[in-house]
Amino acid sequence: MNSNETMVGWARRCVADGQWLLHVPTSVLGLAETYSDGEAGPVVGFVGGHSFVANPNAFVEISSMEVAYYRMLFVKYAEIMKISIQAAVDAGIPVAKTITLVSAVLRAHTRAIESAVAS
Repeated sequence: MNSNETMVGWARRCVADGQWLLHVPTSVLGLAETYSDGEAGPVVGFVGGHSFVANPNAFVEISSMEVAYYRMLFVKYAEIMKISIQAAVDAGIPVAKTITLVSAVLRAHTRAIESAVAS
């Protein structure tokens, strides 16, 4: 079986199983919905419209329990961001700087988590 056949089989299985996938290079999480032949090779499409070359090495398969955790985290993060943005507004910090500061904090936390997991 060649690489293209492996990608096709993997993509078709993900669609048939209704598999949740995290596309690692873009950090996009989605439910596999479609399979098609694209110019760059087989393509897996997510519910909602994102589609990617079906390279299994570029994805992590996500369980329903992990999706539930992701959704909870997404909601909690939105709540924290609302409080954070309101604090910035109350302090008179311009929107552009608020976004820059929030982005810096997120990157720093991501690096810290990655470092902790790696060790």
